[in-house]
Amino acid sequence: MKDLTSTAVLSSEKTLPVSEQPPPSAPPKVALFDIDGTLVRPDHSIDPRIPPLLLHLERKGISVGFATGRALFGATSILAQIPVNGPSMFFSGSLVCRPQSGEVLFEQGMEHEEIFAIVEEAKRRHVYVELYTRAGYFVEELSPLAHMHGEYMGYLPKVCSFTDLAARQPVLKVVLIGEEGGSSGSTTHACDEVVRKFSHIPCGVSFGAAHPGIVFANFTSVRASRERALDVITEAVRAHRSEVASFGDAAADLEFIERVGFGIAMGNALQEVRGRAQYVTESVEAHGVLPALKWLFSL
Repeated sequence: MKDLTSTAVLSSEKTLPVSEQPPPSAPPKVALFDIDGTLVRPDHSIDPRIPPLLLHLERKGISVGFATGRALFGATSILAQIPVNGPSMFFSGSLVCRPQSGEVLFEQGMEHEEIFAIVEEAKRRHVYVELYTRAGYFVEELSPLAHMHGEYMGYLPKVCSFTDLAARQPVLKVVLIGEEGGSSGSTTHACDEVVRKFSHIPCGVSFGAAHPGIVFANFTSVRASRERALDVITEAVRAHRSEVASFGDAAADLEFIERVGFGIAMGNALQEVRGRAQYVTESVEAHGVLPALKWLFSL
């Protein structure tokens, strides 16, 4: 049965499924992929046909990388399955690096004032908070949400004082997690209120692929953004934005999808994302990356 989610976008005249498009006159030089909900399915697996296809493209000279809110250390299992080395964005824009060689192209920590203003407001509203450094992620106490997020990350966060942590090393990201109907009640609205209060600070919002009632708000430095990360990536490979293909499913992914030549929304993406993307493919569960790659690169 065809995935109806992927066809809901047809109400928008702007966005057409790749199956209805003629092949591009020239394939992109860069392919960037969100991870959760794009490459990674709700059961945390990746279609086994995707890794060899992406490695094939890299061998042909295409720069293949990631554009994700995940921390670099939180993508270890993905990088092992898909060992491409194109310039990639992690931490929602605070770090751009080549994931296999470890070459850092851009890194920007948050100011202490930014960090603790967000943390204090989140605590006041009983919203769960994590701090991220390049080496790991941290909480001040473990909770059910910490255990849930540990399923995505592959291990639990370390427990420490946020004040002590920020004094020792750069904090690349502050993450809030809201939950619908959790043991402590719904906190998604409270999470949204924190995001609104600090609208001057870059924040990417996404949803849990395996937990649709979970919302992630990823704050980064005002000097770090997904748009700046895109510029770093294109400059590193000497490509124009029009020569980039970017795949995603969350509102945060629009920062890339709307600024590149081939912005592709997954069929499981939010209606807003599907409506604003240039193209749409099938859902992640229907292996949507595959037909899009075949269309882009005439495979």
